[in-house]
Amino acid sequence: MTQTLKQLLEIPALQTSLEASDFESVARYLNERPTIPNPAQRVKIIRFPAIEEIISLVPFEETYRIQREGKILDNVRDAIDARNYPTLIYNFKMLSSQQVELNITSSTLTALVDLLGTIDEVTGEIQPYLVDDPSYQDTVQGQSIAEQNELGIVTATHVLMAKSQPSA
Repeated sequence: MTQTLKQLLEIPALQTSLEASDFESVARYLNERPTIPNPAQRVKIIRFPAIEEIISLVPFEETYRIQREGKILDNVRDAIDARNYPTLIYNFKMLSSQQVELNITSSTLTALVDLLGTIDEVTGEIQPYLVDDPSYQDTVQGQSIAEQNELGIVTATHVLMAKSQPSA
């Protein structure tokens, strides 16, 4: 149930400011947005490696061969930038493909796969590492008293006008 501004002016915490005609303080109190626990659940997202992490795992002689076949490395970069996990996996598989004669060693390929996730023993697919979403916030701004009562933004003028209204 919402209350009118006139009803809200009866909040005990506002009486001192109202008696002092400090309508700005009353408006500020009614518009203040409290910090509350985030009602949204924390989510997990796929951890994408940085291109530097990938390159650091590849021995120099293999890096040279990969860079000679530059399109794959460009595709890996694009997949990371686009946060496109299936494309990233596809391009990692291309590194060890017979179609591309890069001769990436199995130890390098294993290190790269370990960087991306774990291999599902049933399907053989790479299961990505999941991490907490870094944009998640434990607390968020709640609604002000004015917003809870559908009053919008309350100004000192609104408070003065409501205080001046005769009681019902």
